[in-house]
Amino acid sequence: MRLKIVAFTLFVISSGSLTGQTSAQITDVDFYLVNNSIVVNYSITGAFVNELYEIDLHFVTETGQTIIPVSVRGDTGPNISGGSNKTIYWDIDNDRLEISGVLKALVTIVSSRVINSEPYTGSPQIRGEKPLGGPGYAFLSFVVPTLGGYFVEKNKARAIITTATELTLGIHLSNLSGKIKQYETDLDNASSQTERNEINDKLTTAEDNYYMSIVTFGLIWVADIIWVAIKGSQNLKQGKTKRGQNYYGEGLNLNYNGDQLCVGYKITF
Repeated sequence: MRLKIVAFTLFVISSGSLTGQTSAQITDVDFYLVNNSIVVNYSITGAFVNELYEIDLHFVTETGQTIIPVSVRGDTGPNISGGSNKTIYWDIDNDRLEISGVLKALVTIVSSRVINSEPYTGSPQIRGEKPLGGPGYAFLSFVVPTLGGYFVEKNKARAIITTATELTLGIHLSNLSGKIKQYETDLDNASSQTERNEINDKLTTAEDNYYMSIVTFGLIWVADIIWVAIKGSQNLKQGKTKRGQNYYGEGLNLNYNGDQLCVGYKITF
């Protein structure tokens, strides 16, 4: 059953920050009721450019009971920057509360932290970047043509072009195979030697094209396996792979760990 909100008075009693942590202050607090939600507006004055704050909002009834909102969104919680026109939305209806009388609000800076704006002078790092694959991914290209190339290089253009080429050749081979079967059937049903010779010429041409295409497909396949092995070995020597520790993102993952190809699946609840 949905609880109704009984009429009440909104009253700002205090706002501020924890003493000694920051010179910033909460000012210009104002809030009002919209349908079954309370909208709180406030400003953070005296803030530094590189300072972030954790903002807390709670309410006090006329009997002294403290109400901590749960269904809140907007400029509340950690990592709130300074400035004006901050807004918090509290969905009272979703919290299933029945409130009456005088409601008092308190907007507070719980803590603050300064973002380091100085450049990092230590060893260069790329945070959050997925490591590249090692030579073991050549086996992946052996199993599925061109697939290993997507793991050994950050730029996927070469792998995409190789895949498109192999796919085009595969479709072409399939069409030629169909034509060859049709020509063989037509040859068996030919009623004259002239018709038989004509079909036989078409069959010979189709077979030649088929063999040339399959050789081309195979050469590209082998070349891709060799390239993935070489590129993966370079990644391993240059420290671009993550040895001794598997990197797994969400979903199905393939990784080269030392001399093993690792398969894993990750899902976060």
